[in-house]
Amino acid sequence: MTRTRQALEMLCLLTLIAIPGRLLAADGAFDPTFQPDGIRVASLGPPLVFTATALAYDGTLLGIGYKNEGGEDDSQLIGLRDDNITSFCSIAYDNVGLTWDDRPLAAAMQSNGWLVVGGWVEGMPGDPSRQPTVQRVGSVSCSRDSGFDGDGKVLLDFGFPGEVRAIAVQPDGKIVVAGVRELGDGASQGMVARLLANGSLDPGFGTGGQVVVAPPNTDDVELNALAIDADGRIVVAGLRYEVAGNDVDVIVVRMLPTGVFDTTFSADGVKPVAVNLDGASADVAYGVTVLPDHRIVAVGRADTTPGSRGLVVLLTSDGSLDPSFGLGGVLGVAFVSTSHNNQLRAVVRQRDGKLVAVGSYAADILLGAADVGVVRLVLGVGGPYDLGFDGDGLRTVTVDGGGLNSDSATAVTLDQGGKIAIVGSSSLASGAGGLAIRLQAGLFVDSFESGGDGVWSKVVP
Repeated sequence: MTRTRQALEMLCLLTLIAIPGRLLAADGAFDPTFQPDGIRVASLGPPLVFTATALAYDGTLLGIGYKNEGGEDDSQLIGLRDDNITSFCSIAYDNVGLTWDDRPLAAAMQSNGWLVVGGWVEGMPGDPSRQPTVQRVGSVSCSRDSGFDGDGKVLLDFGFPGEVRAIAVQPDGKIVVAGVRELGDGASQGMVARLLANGSLDPGFGTGGQVVVAPPNTDDVELNALAIDADGRIVVAGLRYEVAGNDVDVIVVRMLPTGVFDTTFSADGVKPVAVNLDGASADVAYGVTVLPDHRIVAVGRADTTPGSRGLVVLLTSDGSLDPSFGLGGVLGVAFVSTSHNNQLRAVVRQRDGKLVAVGSYAADILLGAADVGVVRLVLGVGGPYDLGFDGDGLRTVTVDGGGLNSDSATAVTLDQGGKIAIVGSSSLASGAGGLAIRLQAGLFVDSFESGGDGVWSKVVP
């Protein structure tokens, strides 16, 4: 019976491998069906940088970023699909050619196929200061949704100059954004706002749709990342700075769906995390995700002497550091060594529960050239590094073959087949190019994610 079972299992495995359009992918390897060696540097002529990503419902990988032409930054939306660029268009806040600058910093897909983008614009007549913005555009057509504040774009009023750095969409279609506002005295405060589906501020959230994050004895707060848990609670992460102690720490905040600070997370809903990894004096979170068991993962950077480590922090649902992970809930990641200025900018959870975080490290310390770094982590037995991912859980990507160009990753998502899609920038002789990388995730993947069968039937605006 045992021999029969083993023979049947082997036959099933061989059959799966032989099925056209289906393959067993090597963990962490470049996806050869993408662009075509797993890497694409998109150039529109002027320098182009990808700052955010999302996956359209037809499987198109979206690179959201900005180009600089004639000294002006304008938001761009690029569609990437396997071996070609399928679309590119400007989503500049207003007409290209004006002296305004605008940059997108975050993006999220709505269930109806619209893409919401958060960022900033500055140089507008009457108020040239930096102002936070939210747009809703078609992920393929790039046309703005007239049902969103009438013209598809919203200029938020934070009371001071500011910017949107993170964005998420609730199941009910409401849009949550997080960012920062700069006070007149040079200090900063974290900001969280929620918009209704029509683009107006939600009066049922905070005060007039907004919440200010400014804990006592804190001089600066910046919010860089945002996630919504299964109970609708809002989790934001970033940094706080105390002038008196000259101390920069990671900050994680959890709010109830109404915008009230969640006192079951900490006494005031705000959790500062003083990492002090290898004597680090400055720690910051750039990315955050919430696990199904309500634990919170934040990634970022911990400055050390010299250099920095990529930072991973795991908090329990009550805001405590999780002692089962790393060193008391904290893990420092070095792609080469701590002196190589490692950092992690974004994190995503795979369907099997493993975490993928992306960022960069200084490949050449003296000249400052950087390369992309990817780490995959396991929470629990066998962790923290997933040794099945490129051998040690760490993957470095050198786009220019070891040259002096600087490459960095700013955002990550998973495509329909579970492959790891990364965007960022790569320096070129003519300036920066938008960088897109797709890695195998070691899973069986179907041809639908390469546009073969069109199993995604939603209409894409």
